[in-house]
Amino acid sequence: MLSTSGPRSVTLRAQDGHWTDADGRPLPELVGCLDADVAATPLTNTLPIRRLGLRPGEHRDIAVAWIDIPCLRVRRVRQRYTRHPAEDGLERYTYRDPLHGEYSLSVDGDGVVVDYERFARRLRADR
Repeated sequence: MLSTSGPRSVTLRAQDGHWTDADGRPLPELVGCLDADVAATPLTNTLPIRRLGLRPGEHRDIAVAWIDIPCLRVRRVRQRYTRHPAEDGLERYTYRDPLHGEYSLSVDGDGVVVDYERFARRLRADR
């Protein structure tokens, strides 16, 4: 990420739900988080969607390492994914977290976000 003071980055390492920073210091607040969620992109929603393998009508609460953009602050955030019946050839989910509220998501057969309510929409899907 580029800022007025130059490029900035955050480095996280995770193994078996235990996280460390770039210097190898443990991040105990992230213990148990299996996924990272980068605030500026819908692509990281694909990770839990694919990992959870929910069936229509199921939901699951998870904790993620949430990376705020542009400040790169990392914190634990509780999220809920609920899967709904498919519609118009797309899988449908509701995403909810206490910081940002609730959003509808539609994803393709690979779990990649096609439409993220009030945030992002894929314009073209050439393969």
